[in-house]
Amino acid sequence: MPPLAQSLHDAAGTTFGGRPVILGGGNTSEVDTVESLSSNGKWRVTGRLPRPSSDLSAVSTSHGIFVIGGYDGVTSPRPILGSSDGQHFTTFARLRYGVRYAAVVRVGDSIWVIGGEARGRELNSTQVIELTTRRVRVARRLPTPLGHAAAALIGSRILLMGGRTAPDRITNAMWWLDTRTGRYSSAGQLPYPVADAGVLDTVDGAYLLGGEIPQITNRVVRVRVHS
Repeated sequence: MPPLAQSLHDAAGTTFGGRPVILGGGNTSEVDTVESLSSNGKWRVTGRLPRPSSDLSAVSTSHGIFVIGGYDGVTSPRPILGSSDGQHFTTFARLRYGVRYAAVVRVGDSIWVIGGEARGRELNSTQVIELTTRRVRVARRLPTPLGHAAAALIGSRILLMGGRTAPDRITNAMWWLDTRTGRYSSAGQLPYPVADAGVLDTVDGAYLLGGEIPQITNRVVRVRVHS
């Protein structure tokens, strides 16, 4: 796989038109670039965000790409950015609270923004973006403040895995979020506390890839869900 057009960390990744897309991220400072993997197998800059941003999330839907949360070097902006072409972005709606490092999951015609971090502390808020109405509502609070968590959609439930309950405290706890009722419940524990792990959904669970434990790790754990 060829290298990106520029070195990045804390960027958002998704797919658009069947191609991988990388949005924003940090280098020596936050960046505003959108990179896509072109047909010749090379990454190139194909668009720009309205403002530089790292620690953000991106979700692809039938309505286009949505960019949620992040950090512009000073604050966590509230605007939710939307794009129908993957290159040009405008404000689609506004979060009720600006967040970075949130767990973001698409559920049908809604996007759930769970926990996250703002002003150096973890949050227990849950925000739901309704794509058909552009309305953002506040749902039930998390059982604990939580940022830097991994999340996977399994059926109609979201499985939250690990994360930070405080800037200096990593958890091995897991929670279910029932998107029909908005209720949270315990889902057991991971083998070890981990934050900022990559996540790969499977039919019956997820893989957690790497992360911080608190040192950076190359460990992989499979989370299986029994019906």
